Amino acid sequence: MQSMVSKNKLFLFILLISILPLYAKKRILYRSETFFGTNKIEVAEKKTEAPRIEEGRVLYQEQIVIETKTPKEEPKFPKGMFKDENGILFTDGSIGFKSNIPNNTLVKSVSFLLNDYPAQFYGGEIVPKDEGENLILFQGFDEYGRLQDSSKFRVVVDKTPPMQRYYFEGNLLNKLGILYIHPETKLVVEAFDSGSGIKEILLSTNYGEYIQAKDSKNTFKQDGNYIVQIKSNDNVGNISDIETIRFIVDSTPPSIKSRLIYSTIFNTENQSLCERYSKLELTAMDTGIGVKEIQYKRQGDEIWIPYSNPIQIPDNSKDFKLLFRAIDYLGNISENYKFSCEGY
Repeated sequence: MQSMVSKNKLFLFILLISILPLYAKKRILYRSETFFGTNKIEVAEKKTEAPRIEEGRVLYQEQIVIETKTPKEEPKFPKGMFKDENGILFTDGSIGFKSNIPNNTLVKSVSFLLNDYPAQFYGGEIVPKDEGENLILFQGFDEYGRLQDSSKFRVVVDKTPPMQRYYFEGNLLNKLGILYIHPETKLVVEAFDSGSGIKEILLSTNYGEYIQAKDSKNTFKQDGNYIVQIKSNDNVGNISDIETIRFIVDSTPPSIKSRLIYSTIFNTENQSLCERYSKLELTAMDTGIGVKEIQYKRQGDEIWIPYSNPIQIPDNSKDFKLLFRAIDYLGNISENYKFSCEGY
């Protein structure tokens, strides 16, 4: 009997030794598994209960699965076809349509109805050519001429090219049939289309490559002659007429000169001397649009005075100082020139 008790105690001791490592204090971390597909579209979190033992507590293993779905591709339309945001289908009048009625044992023949045209046997494609909205109706008949299936849809045929207009915002002047503009003047281009809508507006400068106008307002900063051609495309490929614009960009201010008449200036070491009854004559030249006005003022004054005749230098002036400048018709202003002398 005692030997049996001893054997049982020995068995329990061995069993406890084998179980204790399972209850040893050991940190069990959460495991997060992430699966990536080729196209990540939707993320769904799923939790699965998997009981585990840690210090007498039951934990839950969290598994995160990123589900993937292949994005639904928009159908690619051939050249001359476009579908707008409202689902309206446009063509340029060259696109044919085939029946979408499935072939089965019941349907033996297919006919169509296009607008007011009578039903005809369907042998190939229907090509709506009339400008505007067209209704296409496919009908499937069995061998006894009974209607078994039908399908209809609308197509808008757009054969009309866009129209465009342009205008300038800013300083400009037409002189003898030549248009002059300031570098800050903007060329505004707008296009209009009553059908499928405007796809792009294109610009070519001095017969260069056509580029897409990213903004409707375009500026030309460098002086010189410009030939700008504009055209626009709609969404089914209709192209507008080409508009040609010729103009000159002028940012160069006039030059100005001065000279004393009826007198000369005598330069001494510290000052310039003017004879009595001297007059100052001002002249300006411009290589672009032309001189609009010469202005002058006494140094220290606020208001510029338009120049028309030579300026009389006062007899009693001991220190005569004058500022003058020239302005062209686009608003380009020369630098301020200085003149000073002392009458004697």
